[in-house]
Amino acid sequence: MAKILIRKGATPKENSKSVDLLAEVWQRKYYFEMKTIRRSNTASQIRNGVAKLYEYSYLYERGNRTNIVLVLVLNNKPRLRWIVDYLIKDRNIHPCWRENSGFEYSEESRQSLDPVFR
Repeated sequence: MAKILIRKGATPKENSKSVDLLAEVWQRKYYFEMKTIRRSNTASQIRNGVAKLYEYSYLYERGNRTNIVLVLVLNNKPRLRWIVDYLIKDRNIHPCWRENSGFEYSEESRQSLDPVFR
């Protein structure tokens, strides 16, 4: 993920005590939380990722959510479509997942994630 951001001209920042990755791309701050999901742990990993994204974006931005994008990076696409809908429509978190040699995401996330991945 850091390599992708560097190619976009961003300077990724990592902090082992917080969100996995933070970067500014086109004057928007992106918070990335990476999670590995399996059938047996999908719900708990999604919950954990949501909590971390909210907590650290709040701590760093002091509640100002202007020009920030929360991204939950997964090792594969969630099997249940409602998870993707829930994250985007209810939580304003954009999930993306590994696919082949890159990352994919839903059409609803294109406006927010294309600046990073396209």
